[in-house]
Amino acid sequence: MYRITSCNRYRRCVNRIILRIMKAVLLDFNGTLFFDSGFHQEAWAEIYRELNPDKDDGPDGSFYCGPRNDVLIQMIAPWLSEQERQEVSRRKEALYRRICKENPRHVQLVDGAVEFLDELKERKVPFILASASIKDNIDFYFETFAL
Repeated sequence: MYRITSCNRYRRCVNRIILRIMKAVLLDFNGTLFFDSGFHQEAWAEIYRELNPDKDDGPDGSFYCGPRNDVLIQMIAPWLSEQERQEVSRRKEALYRRICKENPRHVQLVDGAVEFLDELKERKVPFILASASIKDNIDFYFETFAL
C-alpha cells in the first residue's frame, strides 16, 4: 500500500511514477485530504457544553478523535436514551457543517489533492474516496469541493 501526498515537487515526481503502476486508488477523506479535525472538535465542545452546562471544562479535543458519535455521546451523556443520542449526533454533524461554512478560508483540500485527483482521472486510474461520515456530510463534501 502506498500513502500518497503531494506537498512538493519531489513527491509529485514520485506520485507520477507510482501512478504508472497503480491499478486503483483508495483515498481516505477526513483528516487526510481534508483536515477537518478542528471543526469536529469545535462542534463536540459545543455539544459537550450543551449536555453538561454545570461543568466548566470538557475533555481534551483529542478525546473526540476516533470513536463513533454514539460511543462519544454515551461517554459524555450516559443518561440519554438511544433516540436522544441519535438526535444529538444529528445536531453535532449539522453544527460541524455550519462551522465549516463559517470558515470557508480553511475548508479546502490539502495542497496538491486537486491536481492528484485530476491526474488520476486523466490517466483513467479508478479511485474512491473513503469516509466514515454520514450521508449529509458526504453530500456537503461533494457540494463544497465539487467532487
